Amino acid sequence: LEAVGALAGGPAALYSPDGHRVRGVGVPSDGMPPRLHVPGAVSQAGAREVRISAGRPARPIDLVPVRAGADVLGLLAVGLDPQAADSQGRVRALEHGSTVLALEMSKERAAAEVERRLRGDLVEEMLAGGLEGDEAERIARQAERLGHRLPHRAWVVVLEPDDDETEAAVLTQGDRLDGALSGLIRSRMPDALALVRTASAVFLVPDEVAPDLAACEKLAGQILAAATPVMKPGTASVGIGNVANSVAELARSHVEARQALRLTRRAGGRGRVASYRSLGAFRLLLEVQSPEALRRFVEELLGPLLQYAQSRDTPLLETLEALSAKRWIRRAAARQLGIHINSMSYRVERIQSLTGLSLDDPETRVAISIALRARAMLGM
Repeated sequence: LEAVGALAGGPAALYSPDGHRVRGVGVPSDGMPPRLHVPGAVSQAGAREVRISAGRPARPIDLVPVRAGADVLGLLAVGLDPQAADSQGRVRALEHGSTVLALEMSKERAAAEVERRLRGDLVEEMLAGGLEGDEAERIARQAERLGHRLPHRAWVVVLEPDDDETEAAVLTQGDRLDGALSGLIRSRMPDALALVRTASAVFLVPDEVAPDLAACEKLAGQILAAATPVMKPGTASVGIGNVANSVAELARSHVEARQALRLTRRAGGRGRVASYRSLGAFRLLLEVQSPEALRRFVEELLGPLLQYAQSRDTPLLETLEALSAKRWIRRAAARQLGIHINSMSYRVERIQSLTGLSLDDPETRVAISIALRARAMLGM
């Protein structure tokens, strides 16, 4: 860039294809703005230099696409001295500079892709589980060769689309998710190991970065915010497993993060951060090996209401869910449903009449709450 600027007679900088400055000689006072509005003509096939006016104060700047085949890797921008006349030397400097930059950026891209694949293989192996002591040591050495020190304690954070339609749509967008998350990884999680797939991602976040669950949930919210534009019009959610105290426990934490996502989605949650710990007693449902046992439990408690829902319009099951969510405070549940307290009292009497249960009994309330969550898990 320094050589190009010297030959072309102006400050030179490298911008991303969407106009963000990524490298340059000098400081912002060189007159080259931190961001450019990129005219569409620059990205067209066969386009060469395009002159624009940008910066404060505005100055003429020549933009030249840096290409590798049909891909635009970046934009070479060189400021023009208003007193200097155009010359063939400047044109040659722009052309040769863009060619050399294309070669260097292609090398960097290839090296980054190899490192990303090696890092991805490393994360996949750790999450597969079943690691013995020698294997864990080998993985630690491999991580160090990639510039990562495996933490003694880490959170496993998983980002996934909320439904098959969103996943299918994101799969057609190439590396867009990786691009959306790369800046956040560099700025907020430089010591984390990340595996970013086309439509999902897994992060191993050291406890130095997130010392407690609240800090990890905040970081997960930032991951979700960065990924949301890629997922639109669909949504994604982020799951967090319990902290892993060794490399061998990462697989367990990964399973917990995905279970938190699964249970939250089946309960109707979309676009959320869900931690395994926040599931509370309901995570015990995930340990039940027989779905039929859960199904029978749900039918024993909620069977009459499930049958009622098939032939009536009054949403008694939704009323129960609102009561459970609002800690059985009828007025709060009525506000959530947008109904009068008298309507709520009528529905409670109807529920008790159909089921033979007393909604004032503490044990019954716990059983109903578990049955409602199990129903969501089973998709009943």
